[in-house]
Amino acid sequence: RAMGLPVPKWSTLTTAFFEAQYAADPVLQQIRRNQRLIPTARARKLQARINSFAFVPAAVDLLAQVWTTISRHGRCAVAVRSSAADEDGAFLSFAGQMDTVLQIISLDQFHRAVTRCWASLYTPRAVQYRLRNGVNPWQATIALVVQEMVAADAAGVLFTADTVERRPDRMLVSAVWG
Repeated sequence: RAMGLPVPKWSTLTTAFFEAQYAADPVLQQIRRNQRLIPTARARKLQARINSFAFVPAAVDLLAQVWTTISRHGRCAVAVRSSAADEDGAFLSFAGQMDTVLQIISLDQFHRAVTRCWASLYTPRAVQYRLRNGVNPWQATIALVVQEMVAADAAGVLFTADTVERRPDRMLVSAVWG
């Protein structure tokens, strides 16, 4: 904005917000700790539980506030983008591992998008990627970025390190028209 460029409205749902919801559900905690389940089964149980999640009252209020602010009282669509806390380290990139939900146009859809993105932390693909790379998938946590949708001529992602060539001193841009 300081450069005079339009910046869409955005907000975050932090890892602390995710963890507070997790802590409020003893079944989620039990599944997370159950080492007798094979990883794929544990991941599927976590996904199913999160997808049927009932938010605590304080979370319902916060989600309504974020929705109202970003969607401009329901006048524009929003996107919910996942960002795992262990994502994009020096040697790993989780790009594409967790879900993004676009074109959300109601508070009910927003609630479902939040739980879907949280549940994507435990897709078999994401769990196996963490296990293969020595990262404990059961301690993983996630934040969400909520953004106003805009009609764009082009869109892209700026990676603050070049993970293809493992060059932390170079940035990488991937962009497309539309």
